[in-house]
Amino acid sequence: MMSGKKRFEAALTRADEMIYKEANILFPNCAFNFTDEEWFGIYRDSKDYAECFGVENGVWEDAEKAQDVKMSSISQDEIVMAGGHMTVEQLTAMLNTIPLEISFVDTDNINRFFNEGPKMFKKTGNGDRQRGILLPPAEDRTAGTPYY
Repeated sequence: MMSGKKRFEAALTRADEMIYKEANILFPNCAFNFTDEEWFGIYRDSKDYAECFGVENGVWEDAEKAQDVKMSSISQDEIVMAGGHMTVEQLTAMLNTIPLEISFVDTDNINRFFNEGPKMFKKTGNGDRQRGILLPPAEDRTAGTPYY
């Protein structure tokens, strides 16, 4: 059995080996093989991570400009969200494929959306109707408590 000091030294050796492989194999391969669009995607995704060990996300002007150009090329028939964009037809298909009953009631207590498919609670019409019968007034609702 290895002593604590030997185990620690072995862990440091493995960490040094991993750092070497990243710096001399992984990163050069990424730099050579990734397209600009893939790097821009990595930059966009990195915004989802908090500061770590004092390293903050910087601003990459080229990636920001590329995002602006990409957003301006999106069709007027598409819905733009923080995580991407899709057509109404694609969004509807996605929401109807999820094996859950989904309803959206706005701040005015109007049912604005419900997905198609089997329902625990029958819904009629195409949304845009008052839901006061099923939901108590907003001030009486408790976060995380379902109301049927």
